[in-house]
Amino acid sequence: MKPYPSDWEPIYIETETSEKNEKAGYAQKKNLYGLTKEQFLELAEMQNFACAICNGDSSDAPYRLCVDHNYETNEIRGLLCSKCNAALGFFDDNPIRLRKAVDYILLASTGVFIPETGSKGIV
Repeated sequence: MKPYPSDWEPIYIETETSEKNEKAGYAQKKNLYGLTKEQFLELAEMQNFACAICNGDSSDAPYRLCVDHNYETNEIRGLLCSKCNAALGFFDDNPIRLRKAVDYILLASTGVFIPETGSKGIV
């Protein structure tokens, strides 16, 4: 458990529930990928307990990292945060679609701007 300053009362204190979540996370990795807790933690340590894409830190709860693998070969590529793992899934692990998405973000422009009224969308 993390040490807290003596004058600070945390809203969230680690409980039995978080321990159950941790056990369930490692059990899932064993069931789905055949990885023991030790093997998984070795992979996490190789990545400095961070997502392989965004480098988001998971050192406080490495079991939350997702195992990313190649669906054709079943080779484990690395460990990802849930957002990066979902993003790859939405793009069907298709590098052409991912490159097009990057190009779109970098190059797309309509010249139309959303008014700064606090509303969402074009009025």
